[in-house]
Amino acid sequence: MLTKLENYRVFCKVAQHKSFSGAAQELFLSQPAVSQSVRQLEEQLGMQLFVRSSKKVELTPQGSILYEYASSALGLLESAEQQLSGLQTLGAGQLRLGRGTSPPVTCCCLRWSVFISFIQRCI
Repeated sequence: MLTKLENYRVFCKVAQHKSFSGAAQELFLSQPAVSQSVRQLEEQLGMQLFVRSSKKVELTPQGSILYEYASSALGLLESAEQQLSGLQTLGAGQLRLGRGTSPPVTCCCLRWSVFISFIQRCI
């Protein structure tokens, strides 16, 4: 699945740039590697995704449908990664505070530096 996901990412970049070389440059890949990735995806799906010319490429009708879904899916994955990253750095999430019957026990479990950092980010 990882290889397939990477092929979709490359496909989307080619569609955005309308160029294999432009996509290769942005992805820091060679142009042949980008071409091979798109070719593999076309073979897996059993259809041509681009109309190729000497200067640029255009999406086929099937390629346009795939681009719509693939770009949305990749965007969702990126959003999920950002949200998870925010949870790790206290940039997002919930802080739940409670008070038990024994305040010293409750207080010692809370790292005050983390709490103060969280409050400062929320203000």
